[in-house]
Amino acid sequence: MTQHDLQPALDYSIQIIEYNMKTLEDFPESCSGKTWNPIQRERGDRGHWVDGFWTGLLWLAYAHTDDVRFEEAARDWTARLAWLKDSVATTIWASSSPFPISWERA
Repeated sequence: MTQHDLQPALDYSIQIIEYNMKTLEDFPESCSGKTWNPIQRERGDRGHWVDGFWTGLLWLAYAHTDDVRFEEAARDWTARLAWLKDSVATTIWASSSPFPISWERA
C-alpha cells in the first residue's frame, strides 16, 4: 500500500478525531451506536487504558497535520492524566497479569 492508497482513511480518521474533540467531555470508553459512553468514574474507574489511547490519537493527529488545534487538545487531555504519574494502579495490574511483562528495552 502506498500513502496515496491510505490517504482517504487517514483523512477520515482526522475528521473523526476533530469531531470528537468538539463533543467529548470525558475520556471515551465504549460506543453505543454513534454515541460515545464516557468512563464510568462513579464505579471507580479513575483511570483506564482508553485515557492514553484518546490522548495518543490527538498527538498522532497533530504529528500528521501540524495543526495547532490538535496540539492544544492533546496537551489539554494529557494534562488530565497528570495524576497517573504517581499512580501504582498500572504496576499492580501488571504484577497480577497472567502474561509476562517486561519493562526493559531489548
